[in-house]
Amino acid sequence: MVKSLFESKNHGSISELAKAWKAHNEEGVLFELRLLGLVVSILLIPFDYLFFGDSSSKYIMFRLGSIVLFGLPILFARPLGSVTRYKKFLPTYTVSVLMFYNGAYPVFLANAPQAHVPFIVAAIYMNVFATNLVLHRLWTLHAWAGAVFLAVFGVGSVLSEATMVESQNFLLWTVIIGMYFWFQRRMFFSNLYHQFQHLLFQYPKRVAQSIILLGSKNKYLDEFKPRLRPCVCICLDWRSFQKVATSYEPIMTTQLLEISHQILLQIVSEAVPKESFHADWTADEFFVTIYSEDDCPVELAKYAGAFMQRFYASYASEATAKMGVHTPDVDVGIAAGQCIVGLVGPKNMQKLTALGDVGGRAKRNQSEAKDIRGQLQAKERLHVTVIDASLRERLSEMEEFKTLPLTPITAGTKDIAGQTVYYTLGSKAQLNRAAA
Repeated sequence: MVKSLFESKNHGSISELAKAWKAHNEEGVLFELRLLGLVVSILLIPFDYLFFGDSSSKYIMFRLGSIVLFGLPILFARPLGSVTRYKKFLPTYTVSVLMFYNGAYPVFLANAPQAHVPFIVAAIYMNVFATNLVLHRLWTLHAWAGAVFLAVFGVGSVLSEATMVESQNFLLWTVIIGMYFWFQRRMFFSNLYHQFQHLLFQYPKRVAQSIILLGSKNKYLDEFKPRLRPCVCICLDWRSFQKVATSYEPIMTTQLLEISHQILLQIVSEAVPKESFHADWTADEFFVTIYSEDDCPVELAKYAGAFMQRFYASYASEATAKMGVHTPDVDVGIAAGQCIVGLVGPKNMQKLTALGDVGGRAKRNQSEAKDIRGQLQAKERLHVTVIDASLRERLSEMEEFKTLPLTPITAGTKDIAGQTVYYTLGSKAQLNRAAA
């Protein structure tokens, strides 16, 4: 699995994605560039004989030197590939070889007979295009390559009157191609970011990140083939959402839901630092499936407890501050246990799903929270959470959750009627005072 891709609260930004993509793909892109230089240098040797005849020796020597410079890192990739200093040195080495390779062409142009000029000019144009094509997704190296071209062609336009016009044309070509591929880079990462956002509807965040950064689904989808494993399901639901939907304009109702779901998603992200969860929603219902990469029930109980703490510490205050016109009452149901967890659904539309009674019990617990709200007939508006007895037992064994005010009650909701569940609640006023 890759490390966390984003750090900001809104699942990152395009610039953060570009940095993460660079960290995971820079080595491969540089290899492509060196391999391209090596192959082109080898293939051009017979053409040097063909185009330049008896004058081809200096070009062939240049090709041989390029083959050595481009080929050395490839030759030593296996014995030195794991050496950190070697890997850090490669970008600088590649840019230096690039300077040598592209700097030689203006020298050839300044000293070439007229018959050779069209071939060298065409080669320079192709070099600029090919280098931008390979490097444009790596912002720093792309900028360095552009600076090298501008410096080389700028010096050429000043020092040699014979090549002044060609050098000025090369400068213009460099600027045009650089701007074009700058735009292409922005489009590439913008599209990649939107793909990432789309993948979040299907996969856990860590899996979506891995697919985006490394480009292959198979390895990660195999890891999430449906199998029996422990999990925690959390179901949250607004009270009186239909009244809200008919009381406000559609755009306002949509914005209120978006703000609420964003706050809840951030709370889950903080409670589950390994990001081993998948969040889904239907209208006002927010449903989370949390799994453990090590299939550890204790770890899952800790995530559930951390969610409860963060929910009661921050949801009411953040919702009040951001939603303004309406802060919802929320009922929460949490259940833990074994069920089939994996990617389920139609082909190309699979998403992480918990098959079994855990998800159902979470929804039943959420319904029980609604009934408890009615039984209390509280004057103050409340957030109510109901959890399983087994989850409460695990939480009571953990020092950081012993102070959670969990009250036992016999459930009356269908399918869990007669079972002992535990609830906790807090008024918005109390929670806002605690947050303050």
